[in-house]
This record gives sequence, structure tokens and C-alpha cells, in this order.
Amino acid sequence: MRNLKTLPKLSLAFEKIPDLRKHWRKRYNLKALLVMATAAILSGAKGPTSISEWGRSTRPELVEGKVVRN
Repeated sequence: MRNLKTLPKLSLAFEKIPDLRKHWRKRYNLKALLVMATAAILSGAKGPTSISEWGRSTRPELVEGKVVRN
């Protein structure tokens, strides 16, 4: 994995992004999804499928802002 020390700073920036999804479509916290996707991409994930696979195979404590259901 590349340096994930920048993720806490990104996490703060992600908090400012408005979640425009409809309420019934908000299964997961947007900030947590963005942090997880960023970590996956920095680790070499190339698209949605590999990002999802990375998220399923990574220990939650490695990613700040764990992806949890709302």
C-alpha cells in the first residue's frame, strides 16, 4: 500500500462533500465510502469491482472511517 497517512486529511475534506443521494439509497456513509475507495485506488485498484474486492479483503482498522451501514 502506498502511504495512507494522507487519508485522515482527505477524510476531513470528504466531510465537506454534500451527500446528494436520495435517503433510501444511503446504505453506507459517503465519507467512509470515499476514504475506502481512495485507499483502494492508492493500493492499485483499477475500477469498481477491484475497489469492492479490496474493501472486502482489507481489515477495517486499516481504513479510517470504516464503511458501515447507516
